[in-house]
Order: sequence, then structure tokens, then C-alpha cells
Amino acid sequence: MTAVAAGEVTVTAEVAGQNATCRVKVAEVMAESLVINAPKTLEVDVTRSVTVTTKPASFNKENLVWEFTANDETLRFETTKVSASEYEVKFTTFVKGGKLLIKVSDSNSALTQTAEIEVAKGGVPAANIELSFPDQLTETIWTSVKATVE
Repeated sequence: MTAVAAGEVTVTAEVAGQNATCRVKVAEVMAESLVINAPKTLEVDVTRSVTVTTKPASFNKENLVWEFTANDETLRFETTKVSASEYEVKFTTFVKGGKLLIKVSDSNSALTQTAEIEVAKGGVPAANIELSFPDQLTETIWTSVKATVE
């Protein structure tokens, strides 16, 4: 007999008019290891895959729980679920740089793995810069100039 999924089943055997019945409970397979495969750095507007390799092979990957957290509020990113064990990640913008923290865990155990992707060095060209300041200035008055950068 080979289990194909977690759950309970009743097994009945009959030979020459005699039968016996037993209940079998098949437990969920727990992950023994999780390995996150992610790039170390990623440029803005470039999409890359982040995958998780699990052991044993029979582990139900639907039990994976993914979390993505930027370490700086100016770091913007998008994630797209490809499958239970793969996401696509893209940085959309940043001001200070930063890292995307990835945490993957097994929902049935305490097993957790983490990884980081850092914004690649370099900047994003400004699409628009707008300055706002008063029409007139005098020597004795201080004023502020505001720059809005897209």
C-alpha cells in the first residue's frame, strides 16, 4: 500500500468470507530542508525568479508560506506568484537603496529559511524634475525651494 496524500483511509481485507478492517492515518510530510535560490543583487525594472528547493521531494509545496519585506520604505518592489515554490521579483523604484528580505517557511512546522536581494548599485534616471519657488526674492528674505523628482 502506498499513501498518495495526507488524510485517513479505511482498509478492508477479505479472504474466504473472512474480513478485517483497520483505519490508517497518513500524516502530512514535513519539510526537512528549504533552500532559497535568489540573486544577490537585482537592477531596477529587471524581473528575476526566486525559487525554493525542498526536501523530501514528496513535500507538499502548497504548504510553503512566503513573506517579502523591504528594509527601507523607499524601496518599492513587485512580486508575482508563478507556483507554490517560485515567485518573480522586480524592484520598481528606490531612493536610498536597500534590501528585499525573503522568508519562506513550512506552514506545518517551525522550519524557516531567509534570503536577501540588494538593489544593484546605480541609479534610476529622473523622468521629471520640477522646481517650485516664489516669483520674487529679496536679499533679506529667506525662502524655500522645493524640488519634486519623478
